[in-house]
Amino acid sequence: MTDYHMSIPNGDMMIRDLGSSVEFWFKTGVSSWNNNQWWSWAANGTESRQQFALLRGGDWQFLGSINVGYDQTIRFTMEASGLGWGTSNFYQYIPRSTVPQPPTLTLMEAVSDTQLHVVFVGNSDGGSTVLEWQVGFGTSITVGPTGFSDSDGDDVFPGFTPGQRVYAWARGRNALGWGGWSNRGEAVLWQVPQPPSPATVLAKSQSSVTLSYDIADIPGNTPTLERQLGYNATSDTPAFYMSDPSGVYTVTNLTPGGTYYFWSRYRNAVGWGPWSAYTRIDLTAGGMVLVGGTWKRAVPYMRIGGVWKVVEPWVKIAGTWTRV
Repeated sequence: MTDYHMSIPNGDMMIRDLGSSVEFWFKTGVSSWNNNQWWSWAANGTESRQQFALLRGGDWQFLGSINVGYDQTIRFTMEASGLGWGTSNFYQYIPRSTVPQPPTLTLMEAVSDTQLHVVFVGNSDGGSTVLEWQVGFGTSITVGPTGFSDSDGDDVFPGFTPGQRVYAWARGRNALGWGGWSNRGEAVLWQVPQPPSPATVLAKSQSSVTLSYDIADIPGNTPTLERQLGYNATSDTPAFYMSDPSGVYTVTNLTPGGTYYFWSRYRNAVGWGPWSAYTRIDLTAGGMVLVGGTWKRAVPYMRIGGVWKVVEPWVKIAGTWTRV
């Protein structure tokens, strides 16, 4: 509630603003009275003139009220009555504009490992044209926005960190100042996939191995595009690579009875993720030989037609021959 006053000889005029309506009040000397005092007002593009009984006693008297729903200058007139004042016009500007209402944030999503797409729609401008919109970003719900960018309501913002969780709010400013923040948005920037679990051995022989790995998407906030198996005869890093979307690999033509190490990794729109922990596989040797008092794995060979060939051992179990 705001009261506006204008003093006149032998009286006081008051316009009381209640936020959606205004009231007209008048006060005069203790001995002044007039049963047919004329007064008038003008507002909202119209006006009215009427009488009231001006009572003796010098108290405030309520004359009437009108609704005022937008910014404007209104008029309150007390007409001359021979009680010590001439016709008095009280003009008062009544503001109805406020700061913009908080907009509604409708979309926040990561579109790369460093970019966020934010969309919001404005609500009431508060009765005064919005001069600018702003998006605020932060990494804490409790702290709120710590970085700010101009916006037109649908923008892609760069400069973030892969895998970072970011919150966003929007607000508008008009001639009266900044409005409140919108509802909160949340998104996580893309990142390369996390390393999968080590591969599982399904079968092996003297010179081949079949492995599988989990083909479920690894968190990276964007779909997996490719899965890859890497292997080597040492545990340093993969030297050979294979891709198979089924998640099952059969690697052949390996050194008979050798030891190999196998890794797996995934690729998404950001790039290749790191290799998993390796799986060590000792291929089937087929025999043992005593060397210096120690039994060691050995691969048996047989000369056939002048050519040495690897011999694959089999064993008969309950009448059935089975590969060792």
